[in-house]
Amino acid sequence: MARIGFSNRRTIAYLYAWTLMLAGLALALRFVPYSDHHGHLHTGWTLVMIALGLLAIAASVYLVYVLEILKFRRLDTTRLRRLRPDASAAEIERDVARDFETGEMDTVSAKPESASGSAVFPRVAGDVAGG
Repeated sequence: MARIGFSNRRTIAYLYAWTLMLAGLALALRFVPYSDHHGHLHTGWTLVMIALGLLAIAASVYLVYVLEILKFRRLDTTRLRRLRPDASAAEIERDVARDFETGEMDTVSAKPESASGSAVFPRVAGDVAGG
């Protein structure tokens, strides 16, 4: 999480707040009398439970958005597809998985270093042969 711009404290604060919200929802499901245990719902308490559930869902979606949990793979795939349109899906998947696992992003070159399209993503610009 720290590599996307959040400090460790801020990331942990988000995750703790989300966890506490879900725990609160679980406790509310147990202790709020929204049902009489015979299948009859009490309107007021049911609306409270629906509001708490929607709040928990909204917090979950917000957390996924803020911490960029789902955006990484899609954006990295789009970036690689734009830079190497001739690359196969397996090559792009391998590059995205490597970037995701290591947390290291390659330096993007403006144009391929060779006609074969190799070395498009050198780790460091000075390490490229001939450059």
